[in-house]
Amino acid sequence: MIGALAMLAALPTNLGALLILMVGVLGFAVLPFLRVRPLWIALAGLVLQAGGSLALYNNGVSVSPLLIAVTLVLPLAYHMLVLMPMLNRQRNQPPVTDRDSDLVGMKGRVVATLNPIGSVLVNNETWTAEAGRKIEAGMPIIVVDREGLKLIVEPGQG
Repeated sequence: MIGALAMLAALPTNLGALLILMVGVLGFAVLPFLRVRPLWIALAGLVLQAGGSLALYNNGVSVSPLLIAVTLVLPLAYHMLVLMPMLNRQRNQPPVTDRDSDLVGMKGRVVATLNPIGSVLVNNETWTAEAGRKIEAGMPIIVVDREGLKLIVEPGQG
């Protein structure tokens, strides 16, 4: 950061354009954190970055428009094609619930013989389970309780 400021001080830098450029970058930086994502913020940030980049230097010194286009289009593509879909997918997922009542009453089958502890498959997940009596592998079970990561099961109806 200090090196970048030293380089800007050594060049004929337009401080107003630098400020405009920084505001444009800030528009993109805050966008993922907003609940509502208006397109105008992204477009305004893009326009401000382009304008600030084009007017960054005085005395006839300029940045290549091709370089400006590439450095604006690539982050925009990443933002629109990778970052935003990922954030939207994460934000739209239902909240994780881990309630005992969700498992109680579910049916499954024994994976490893319960004598009295073994493994059962309930809701496509393998659980450690305990039963009051021996239940052979492959037999149906029903969940009656949960103690931490262990299910308490009884023989189910075949």
